[in-house]
Parts: sequence; C-alpha cells; structure tokens
Amino acid sequence: MPLPDSAARIVAAPIRFTFIILLLGVLLPVFFLAAPYPVFAADSGCNFTGSMLAAGLEHSLALKQDGTVWAWGANGAGQLGLGDNLDRSGPEQVMVVSNIVSLAAGKYFSLALASDGAVWAWGGNNFGQLGLGDNKDCLTPSKTLVLSNVAALAGGDYHALAATQTGEVLAWGRNNSGQLGFVGDNADAPVRISGLDDVSAVAAGEYFSLALKNDGTVWAWGSNGNAQLGTGIAGDSIATPTAISVLSNITAIAAGKQFGLALAEDGPVRRNGHWRRVVSCYGGHPGRRLVDLGRE
Repeated sequence: MPLPDSAARIVAAPIRFTFIILLLGVLLPVFFLAAPYPVFAADSGCNFTGSMLAAGLEHSLALKQDGTVWAWGANGAGQLGLGDNLDRSGPEQVMVVSNIVSLAAGKYFSLALASDGAVWAWGGNNFGQLGLGDNKDCLTPSKTLVLSNVAALAGGDYHALAATQTGEVLAWGRNNSGQLGFVGDNADAPVRISGLDDVSAVAAGEYFSLALKNDGTVWAWGSNGNAQLGTGIAGDSIATPTAISVLSNITAIAAGKQFGLALAEDGPVRRNGHWRRVVSCYGGHPGRRLVDLGRE
C-alpha cells in the first residue's frame, strides 16, 4: 500500500541526508538530526506528529498538520524566524506564519509555502536569497510579494527556486555558477527562467538546480564541477536548463551539495502490491556517472 503524501514528505529529509553520508563518507552531527525519530519539546508539551521536515546547514524546520511551523538549531542569521539571533535547542513555533503546506531550507535561510500559494522567507539574505528585493537579513518571516500561485519550493546554499501552479520556474539569490538559469549577476527578487515550463517539482544543491517536468523528464543547470548536472563527466557550469537524457519516467527529485537523486517508476508492473521503482544517483565526484542504486 503506497504511503500517504504526508508520510512520504516525512521520510524525504532522512533519505536525502543518508545518501550524503553514503557518498561522501562524512559523518556530521547535523545529518543525525535528520534521522526519522519523533521530535518533541518536553517543556512546551508539543508532540510533533507532523507532515514535513526541512533542514539547513545547522537549523531544522517542522511543519505540523495544523499548518504551523516550528524551528530549532542555529540562528545566527535569523533562520529560525523567531525575531532574534539566539540559537534554540528545542522546537519553538514561528508565530508569524500559518496555513503552511510546504517548507524548504537553504544554508542559513528558510522558506514556507502557504495554502494560498504565497511564499514567506526569513533568515540570511546576503545574496538576495529571500527574494525580497534587498540584501537585509530577516529575523521574522516576510512575504515575497512578487510570488503567487506557487506549488513547490526548493532552497540551495544561497539561492532558491519556486515552481508555480502553471508550471513556470522562478529563481533568485546567488548566481555564481548559473544556478538561476541565466548568465549574470545575483538576483534579489524572483526571475522567471526562460524556456522552462510544465514543471511539477524543483530541487536545489549547493550551486546547481533541478526541475522535474510533468512528462517525467529532469532538467538541470548550474555548477557541474562534480558532474552534478547528470552529464556523466565533470565540466564547466551550464546556465541553460538542459534535459538529463538518461532519465525518464521520473516521479521525484532531490539534490545534495554536489549530487542529484531521481526516483523513477520502473514500468507498469506491480510487484507485491507496490509499484517497482528505481533510484538513480549522479554527481558527487568528477567523472561520476549516473548509478542505479536499487529497486523496491
């Protein structure tokens, strides 16, 4: 029996960080925070039976089923959205936002998608990664006024992506490797990526970006120093979204620091009541080709 959407979102973060450990061989405490264990704050009486998790470099976010957002961890840039720069060792509610349906986190910033398609952002903003038209950090959530009808969000190190309900993709923040989909300066406000449409999901790595189209194809752009664009070999950055030719029938994507993951339906045949699926991985090392990580 397939997992409900909420359960699928809960396991998304642990899977992502598990692959980072596997490929890079680095065991860092922040990765263990992504393990699928219940999170609660004894002093607040909050039991986190939530619908989604997101994590930046040293901070974490949780979305509860009632649409509230909770945050904990490092807070030097205000990435917890609690109105100050004090770190938190346990979850506290981000009071400004409500009716949230999805979360994303960058290195030192946070994003939240509301049920009305609006986007809220807070935290570090030195490259304009909050999309607010300036470079000032925000200690509390601010609505990105130029964004509406958003369906999906992603946060990279210092850039962010949004896919709209009509399938367009907008990008903002740092653009040192073309991760915004064009050659040029950083963007402190969302810019539509030309030629990219019919997109259902987005993902962002350190300096590269991914988009999943409704036809099951995956498109990549930005830094390619470790073959993270799925080209099969490391090379120069590519600012124009380019299809990863060896991927098809993809249903979900994710991005690590310098690698990507894609989940594909492996044909229309069911096995033991489940769709057979294959997970593909690419990047993470110069010359690393796409690898089949196994099947359900």
